[in-house]
Amino acid sequence: MSPAADAARLRVLRHVEELRETLPQPQFALLLRVLRSVARQGGYGARLPVGEVDRAHFTPLVRNEMLRTWTLVGPAALRDPSWSRQFAATLDGLLAGIDEESAALDGIARASGVHGGAATGGAGGA
Repeated sequence: MSPAADAARLRVLRHVEELRETLPQPQFALLLRVLRSVARQGGYGARLPVGEVDRAHFTPLVRNEMLRTWTLVGPAALRDPSWSRQFAATLDGLLAGIDEESAALDGIARASGVHGGAATGGAGGA
């Protein structure tokens, strides 16, 4: 990986960690899935399928953060296939953590009798 691509990865991951603290969990999970989809498809020409459940979370804030994140990546990193693969794998790990957290919260809600459906909004999909 080139030094520019490595620097882009660090910038983007720092930004993603900041977003974890500021975005609601369902929006953060959707943003990660969209970023992963773009990384797997190799960048700017990616198709982004968004299901009905996610449409409510695909807010202007999520769209703006998606664009801002790709601006942080830059074209040099997006042209590097190893960067895209590594970034997608990193996002897979983050999404797995969100899925585990959602499952734990759902289990707690069920055990306490307050489970009323998909209150936590899982991260799987796209």
